[in-house]
Amino acid sequence: MLEPVHQQALIQLKRKAFHSAPTGRLAQAVPESETLLDLAFARGESAASQTAQLLKLLDLYGAPALRRAICEALERNTPRASSVAFLLRKRQQATPSSRPLAVDLSQHPEVQAIDVQPHNLETYDDLARHDDDPDDNTNE
Repeated sequence: MLEPVHQQALIQLKRKAFHSAPTGRLAQAVPESETLLDLAFARGESAASQTAQLLKLLDLYGAPALRRAICEALERNTPRASSVAFLLRKRQQATPSSRPLAVDLSQHPEVQAIDVQPHNLETYDDLARHDDDPDDNTNE
């Protein structure tokens, strides 16, 4: 276990590096992310891993939604990117009218050529029907 003075010094060093790196955009977009990262690091989480996860969430959900989820995670005393991701997914499921998640396929050009042929969805009804189903009148 780290001494509190040493731990605070490490947090300050990480914060300096955090602002000089490209991940500084996370702190600019969602200042509350610094508090979450400090607390996560103090609990033994990897600052780099937590930052990478939060940046992905920023890209997927946007700054306002990420800010709300980070604040809620801090209120719940669960300062981890996984907790923030859970809260964002939960909120999205609760509000189906919210925008769908963006999917970046730029690294997979092979999927651009995929052609999906739609088919008759009644096929699923036929698969679900059992021969001994008393409510099924199609065999009479």
